[in-house]
Parts: sequence; C-alpha cells; structure tokens
Amino acid sequence: MHMVGSTFLPISQRGLPLPPVEEGVRGWRRYEGWVREFSYKAAQFAGVDASKQACLVS
Repeated sequence: MHMVGSTFLPISQRGLPLPPVEEGVRGWRRYEGWVREFSYKAAQFAGVDASKQACLVS
C-alpha cells in the first residue's frame, strides 16, 4: 500500500482555501464541505472505496 501523504502533497503545496474570518460559521461550513469533497475525490484517485472514506470523514 502506497503512502497517502504522497497523494496529497502536490495539492497541499498550492495551499488550502481557508474561509475569511468575517464569514464566521457559514464560511467554515463551506470549508468543511470543500474538505469533504476533496477527501472523496482523493479517495477515488487513490483507489480507496468511497463508502469507507465517507465513514472516516463524517
């Protein structure tokens, strides 16, 4: 099994889109949704079963 970190490295180098502070909770909810979507796509890219990944994320 390959290291998961190597999958995330090229993407994390660009920087994660952090929500503006003034947006408060709504901004963080959108960020959380982005992270969940990112995790799902990364899981598909790595060949991990998406249903297992959903259990880990939620």
